[in-house]
Amino acid sequence: MREEKLRRAGAADAEQIAALLREAFAQYAELYTPEAFDATTPAPAEIRRRLLEGTTWVAERSGRLIGTLSTVTRADGVYVRSTAVSPSTRRSGVGRLLLRAAEEDALTQHAARLYLSTTPFLAAAIRLYESAGFLRTAEPPHELLGTPVFTMEKVIHTREAVVGKVSLAIAEHYTWGAGCDGWYMVRHASLSVIRERMPPGAAESRHLHQVARQFFLVLSGVARLEVEGSHYELAPGEGLEVPPGAAHQIFNPGAESLEFLVVSQPHSHGDREAAPGEPT
Repeated sequence: MREEKLRRAGAADAEQIAALLREAFAQYAELYTPEAFDATTPAPAEIRRRLLEGTTWVAERSGRLIGTLSTVTRADGVYVRSTAVSPSTRRSGVGRLLLRAAEEDALTQHAARLYLSTTPFLAAAIRLYESAGFLRTAEPPHELLGTPVFTMEKVIHTREAVVGKVSLAIAEHYTWGAGCDGWYMVRHASLSVIRERMPPGAAESRHLHQVARQFFLVLSGVARLEVEGSHYELAPGEGLEVPPGAAHQIFNPGAESLEFLVVSQPHSHGDREAAPGEPT
């Protein structure tokens, strides 16, 4: 029988929380800069300060702390930090229990999402976050005191908005390139669906997305899509998937306007890098 007890931490727990964080991250210490490791494993005084600005949970078994997680509510969601499980009790569900508590608390605050920063070398933690529904995004920060980090988020709307029709007449519109149009049909952090229109002869700049996976579906006209040096001609009803990291460029070689949908997961805003030099 599992004996984990989950509760909110108090100032009296600060010493044990600090020790648990040091224990949990000790094996990764050499992968952090010294400054980043100190920030990741704060001292008891900093933990007491954090208790005043957010919530900290602890999981205990037989009176011993075996896990901890802290949150702070911000304008853009609930930020999760200082998540740790004692090495001796990993893979026992404690991490998921802590994340569930944070999510339930965020729901009571009507927060739109949970988000966190993690480092690429914490593979087990990343798998935990992914299994709990977190997705990697391209938003900053990208480093913590010299150590690389990236952001993950989980959208947690308490209830989806009432479904309503969307059309070009009411969708958010923007222009790009030489006479090209775009309309946001769906615009969320985890997913975007854009309808685009390109005049004859138009081409976008060659680029890539490090995180977003995209799918192009032609509605009318003919598209020529170059992906990593391979060229594909797409007729209405045909589509092509572009994986993260693949340089690509779409052209309109026809005599009429090209209209297509581009689906990105997660959204590609802020996740675009120029990839000059279209292959011949």
